[in-house]
Amino acid sequence: RSAAKNHAYVTVAVDPEDFDAILAELTANDGATSAELRRRLAAKAFARTGAYDAAISSWFAAQTGE
Repeated sequence: RSAAKNHAYVTVAVDPEDFDAILAELTANDGATSAELRRRLAAKAFARTGAYDAAISSWFAAQTGE
């Protein structure tokens, strides 16, 4: 989540399926990734952490009867 919040400066990878696209951009752009790719990957990271947080919330709700 922290890396996704800083997507203007870093590339976050949460899905191995994205590794080829990241490597392609790094190779084509002298070690850099585009802002568009970083935003897309940040969105995936937020979706992943959001799903994880929802699973934790559901578990706690089940434990407390809420």
